[in-house]
Amino acid sequence: MKGSLLGLSWHWTVFLVATLMALGCRAEKEELSITASKSAAQNSQSSDGPGDFLAQARQMVQLGDLESASDFVYKALLQNPDSADARLLASEVEAARGNHQAAVDLASSIDIESRLGKRAVEVHYQQLLKLKRHSDAADVLLAGINVMPLEIEWRHQAWSLLNRTGRCEEASRQVVFICRRGEASEGELLSLVQRTDSFPFTLESHDDPAEHFDSGLGMARWYFTQRQYDRALEELSREYETGFKTQEACALYGRLLGESQAFERMPGWFAKCDTQTRDFGDFWAALGAFFIDRRQYEASARALLEAVYRNPTDFLSVQRLAMVFDALGRPDDSARFRARAGKIASTKKDSLILYDSPSDSTARKWLLRNVMDLGRPFEGIAWMLTTLPRDAVSKRAELAAKRRELGRNDDALVMAVESAIVGIDFAQFQLEPAIEELQRASQLQASSSHYTKNNTAEMKLDVSPRLVNVAQ
Repeated sequence: MKGSLLGLSWHWTVFLVATLMALGCRAEKEELSITASKSAAQNSQSSDGPGDFLAQARQMVQLGDLESASDFVYKALLQNPDSADARLLASEVEAARGNHQAAVDLASSIDIESRLGKRAVEVHYQQLLKLKRHSDAADVLLAGINVMPLEIEWRHQAWSLLNRTGRCEEASRQVVFICRRGEASEGELLSLVQRTDSFPFTLESHDDPAEHFDSGLGMARWYFTQRQYDRALEELSREYETGFKTQEACALYGRLLGESQAFERMPGWFAKCDTQTRDFGDFWAALGAFFIDRRQYEASARALLEAVYRNPTDFLSVQRLAMVFDALGRPDDSARFRARAGKIASTKKDSLILYDSPSDSTARKWLLRNVMDLGRPFEGIAWMLTTLPRDAVSKRAELAAKRRELGRNDDALVMAVESAIVGIDFAQFQLEPAIEELQRASQLQASSSHYTKNNTAEMKLDVSPRLVNVAQ
């Protein structure tokens, strides 16, 4: 991650800022430790190495003299702009002084894979939070997690931020990983019951959703959860015109068109998708609904299987699969999906009860039972632990051992997604002809709307079955 100020490279940013700080005249400031500052200044006259300036800057930080610390650290940077230690300390000093953007620019210039990577990620994402750039902060954490996957606290923080910004499919991937390690909170477990719904999924009547979710995708996801599809589309309408900020937003927009049966607008949406959009279950759910409307049942079956493979909790897609397999003359498969849809609906009902009344033991037991029946063993163990008293040490240890054993079993790791498709082979359903037809329609619609070539760039869609690592 490379940071910059005013579009400059980080080398020039550091040099420019350091020069201004080192040469610029400051008004007299109050000294927190006059004696120490004078001593440090005298020392600086006798040595001109950046290491000395850094040591003096750190001394000033310990004394609480941030102004003097800033002077020394920028002198160090002026001498050696490539010093990662100086850049990190400068970032921490700017953070302490309330200069959040400067801290972001400095922290973002440090290689995450270096020995200072962890501290840099901490400063970077925390300063982005100060600037209320929640989605960017989540991206910094995800980049850090990619390098340091066992930083569980980062995953907890990422889950919270991704939920706030409406990136719920990405949020669920963090909880899947945390759950496999036995470290998921009850709130995180509840969010896995419906992976693409907002969390919290209900609010008190006096609560303003805007206090819990960011504008754009965050509020769109909230309205989607409440099944207010038109309002959700309104939240994303500006991004549709100017460009989606994330591919999850693009995927949800298509899903919303499908749920509101605005199928005539689907080709225009499809033209805006890129190959990354297909990583999200909402994208495939949108195509599945569209192909049902076109009575292209084989293509719909393939798209909906892709959707539930990525999101095993997608009730509407599972329900549609039951209908599609009926249309394809496969009543046994239809019955299996109908049964799964019923259990998914039950888990949602029980999760809503538990969210409002955590002491409801009946809802807790039914949720546990249905989660296990749906082939989600790690969630099942986590919910089972919530039913045990704290002093049930032996039973807790036994369940923890079982969880670790499952974690070493490749079949158990994919059980949730494999169970979701009830053993059906994706490859038996052709998708290419329907995709090509939709591509032609999108190009025709774009051309008639005088879109530019860039707006209608063809998406080369790989429609072969793909395994999705939901643990990352």
